[in-house]
Amino acid sequence: MPSRDLHSPPGLSLEDFHYDLPRSFIAKRPVTPRDSSRLMVLDRAAQSIGHLTFGSLPSFLEEGDCVVLNDTRVMPCRLRAVRQETGGHLELLFIRRRSEGLWEALVRPGRRVTQGTRLVMEGGGSAEFVERVSGSTFLFRVEEPLEEYMERWGEMPIPPYMRRQADVDDVDDYQTVYARATGSCAAPTAGLHFTRETFQKLEARGVEIAKVLLHVGPGTFKPLKSGPIAGQTLDPEYFEATAETCQVVNRTRGRGGRVFAVGTSTARTLETLVDLAAGGRRPGSGVTVVDAGAD
Repeated sequence: MPSRDLHSPPGLSLEDFHYDLPRSFIAKRPVTPRDSSRLMVLDRAAQSIGHLTFGSLPSFLEEGDCVVLNDTRVMPCRLRAVRQETGGHLELLFIRRRSEGLWEALVRPGRRVTQGTRLVMEGGGSAEFVERVSGSTFLFRVEEPLEEYMERWGEMPIPPYMRRQADVDDVDDYQTVYARATGSCAAPTAGLHFTRETFQKLEARGVEIAKVLLHVGPGTFKPLKSGPIAGQTLDPEYFEATAETCQVVNRTRGRGGRVFAVGTSTARTLETLVDLAAGGRRPGSGVTVVDAGAD
């Protein structure tokens, strides 16, 4: 960690999390099977570090614990397009439906989109620029149903740091094995390592499985600002949590078991439920709280 100015505000700063990662360490493809990915285990009591594979995860959980997953499904929401007037090429990343026929999208390069711009998307679909929502987000009028169109012509929105184009393998690889409700513009990546066998092992150990839904939004692409983390905000994201899930989590905590949130999207949903109902978690839906959290 970098040294800290004695006069700087107390608490964690974004700079505390900076580290160098050689590009050669960034995988362009997932390993097969999924649970053969690496797993680092930090044992606080023994002050030791173990290097295992993800398939060994169930051995660290106990009867009475529960695992909470985010069962959102990623949309193949990246579409290529050209400007109808000039033929200039653009890339659209549709992130959410605003209303019937109106969708928000990230555009690259955004400077080429001006009022009245009409686009022809790959496959022949059309999109018309309506207004700029924010610096990088634009509102388009499109032909519905866009979801069906994306399923046929869209690409999976794999992370740009992979430095390659999405292909047919990513349709399955960039999706959890338990994905259910379509609506995310990025995968809940912590869950990509789970396999059917992982769940069988967890259930055999008496670990309960619960699910929430959070559609990962465009905020996942927006970096935090430099400086103190406390007080920064995160873009709101749509979530749902059922009565059954809340009962499992509350029951686990009530008997002293451990609740394992798989990934930040799951953790954010559980934190929002606590915010909605202090002292316990109640079923609900809506948008998440936006505070990035205090130290």
